Amino acid sequence: MKKLIIICFLLPIFVLAQKPAWVDANSRNLNYPTNRYKTGFKSDNMLRGETAGGARSRMERGARENLMATIQVSLQSVSVDKLHSYQYTDGYGEIDETLNMEFQSVTVTQVDMKDVPGIIAESWIDNASNEVYGFAYVSVSSLKTHFSEKINLTLARAESVIDNINTLVEYGNKIKAREKAKDAMPLFATVEYAQRMLVALDNSGGVRDLLQTDRTYRLKNSIAQLVVSLRHATSICLQCRATTVGGKQYPTLANTIKGRLSEMGCNFVSDPSQADWVVNIEASVTKVLNPGMAFAYVNGSVSLTNKATGQTVFEETISSIESGHTADGIKGGGTTATAATSEAYKNVARIVGNKILEIIKK
Repeated sequence: MKKLIIICFLLPIFVLAQKPAWVDANSRNLNYPTNRYKTGFKSDNMLRGETAGGARSRMERGARENLMATIQVSLQSVSVDKLHSYQYTDGYGEIDETLNMEFQSVTVTQVDMKDVPGIIAESWIDNASNEVYGFAYVSVSSLKTHFSEKINLTLARAESVIDNINTLVEYGNKIKAREKAKDAMPLFATVEYAQRMLVALDNSGGVRDLLQTDRTYRLKNSIAQLVVSLRHATSICLQCRATTVGGKQYPTLANTIKGRLSEMGCNFVSDPSQADWVVNIEASVTKVLNPGMAFAYVNGSVSLTNKATGQTVFEETISSIESGHTADGIKGGGTTATAATSEAYKNVARIVGNKILEIIKK
């Protein structure tokens, strides 16, 4: 009889122990204070026909979503101006407005659950009331470590990119350098997002050193200055002599090639000493056939010299640049010899222009 009484006395304690402390709001606040944890809570009745596993999964998912919503609200409260207040040094200069818009166009504004590691979700079903509960939490300190590491690694990548760009410029590869500079801009969106997350997690000023704002603005300005300086990236001295039958000058070839290269950000100088690249083109009409419809052939030579290194990196006959052409040259057809010559030179401009771009973008 005594054994039976003991068992009956212990049974309610055992049942009550199954209820997690986090189900109660006061216990949640006590055990998971907001300065140490980000939390999410959800409760609901089990749905008709819903399994226990399905109900628990639904509540855990809802709790995670509520946790993320809490972080999202905190993130939105942190403006870029507020980040500026964490700088140690003021005065990195204004960034060009167009560039500022480009930086802002890649700004990250939404919190991605994949970028909030370490979330733990739990659930519990109250069989007596058929109610199901979900709770999710993550340590603020672990998130601070995650985002501070993200800032450090991303800024290190930015520094590496800047070194790479400067090397490309040094060797005359300004078009590729400009592309690299533009590609680096999203790195700062990643950094800013991580910085805002840190402030959202701890707005007491305790994360100031983790933000690395001075390093960020210094590197961001370096990238901005490189982008501006490389807007008209590569300077080319184009020395082109093109002739038609009889030795008449044909300036259209040079103008067409300049137009093609200008679209890619190249500019042109007449003084070879001021150029990044010197391009020499000698072209002439080698043959005109007129068997009812005229055909003209243009051949000659092309060379490219990298002024930074002094090396001639390309030197070929025009007909050998692209496969499928005879030794007579690049072919063009038309109703007259003049039309055929014009068409042949259009083909030459396309082939030579593409080859120049291929080389200077390497």
